[in-house]
Amino acid sequence: VRLVGAAEMAGAMSLLATRLLGQVVPAAGTGADGDGGRGGEASPHLLLVAPNVLAMRRQLDLDMLDLPAWVCLHETTHAVQLMAAPWLGSYLADSMRTVIGAVVEAVYGGAGSGEHGPGPRRGSVVRIAARAGRGRVLEGLTNLRERSEVSSLAAALTFLEGHAEVVLDDVRPNRMPSVHRLRAVLSRSRAVDGGIGPGPGLGALLLHRLMGLEAKEAQYADGAAFVRSVVARIGHEGLNIVWTDPALLPTPAEIARPDVWVRRVS
Repeated sequence: VRLVGAAEMAGAMSLLATRLLGQVVPAAGTGADGDGGRGGEASPHLLLVAPNVLAMRRQLDLDMLDLPAWVCLHETTHAVQLMAAPWLGSYLADSMRTVIGAVVEAVYGGAGSGEHGPGPRRGSVVRIAARAGRGRVLEGLTNLRERSEVSSLAAALTFLEGHAEVVLDDVRPNRMPSVHRLRAVLSRSRAVDGGIGPGPGLGALLLHRLMGLEAKEAQYADGAAFVRSVVARIGHEGLNIVWTDPALLPTPAEIARPDVWVRRVS
């Protein structure tokens, strides 16, 4: 990714991040063996964006304690995912890097922002964010490999968010008194506002903005339906094979057809 384009895309991401509630950051330096060269001591870090959580609590009139606890539980699930699959952080980072590079190329073209070129025009950050909000940036991707990368990353993020959603199905009112109202309000908010509830990190947030998927709640409903269907067929132990190899992540087609994934991995 060219330096100017990367900086401009980072600006667009910062605009979108006003909707971010929490984020799990993989341990720095984590490689394929997952230990970051520190004997397995590295672990993901959980960040809670308190002003955004507070703003959502006020906007939706949610419980002061239950909402941040819900966000933390969701993000902790992502941390467990990263620890169960040491390759996952690098896989997502590499895929996101490829996708962002393709998006920058689509926005600026082949000669608009080279290291020695004229650079983007004034206001380009706002233009990128506006296109992203309309789900139009990826219209410029004509390379089949790039489109495949985007689809595969979207499927992986959809699965991860859906898995976290299903894990939180086990939260009961004796642990979180307002949990039923919390689920209902957040689900309604996502559907009506195209909003972002607890869960998606900045990469998922940006990707789904770019693809215009939020209005359909794809990363929650489709991913959760996939996980519930797989668990009903082969149980949690059968599902857990997904953490052993990136090749076992569900494909875009398999997200909609969990039975196909089950047959592939069985």
